[in-house]
Amino acid sequence: MRWTKTPGSASQRLLAYDKHKYAAYDSALKKHWRLEQKWLNEDQRNLHRLIDIRQFLWT
Repeated sequence: MRWTKTPGSASQRLLAYDKHKYAAYDSALKKHWRLEQKWLNEDQRNLHRLIDIRQFLWT
């Protein structure tokens, strides 16, 4: 990670990394976000299923 000072401010901002130099990292990051989205959707579906069957779980 590299940071650069923002002109006229005391803050810094993160510089973008070289996607060609770190291609393996970039592909792993994309795979990670796809899996996170897939798991979030699965959790939402399971939550709705749980809501639908909750009356049967109390018996």
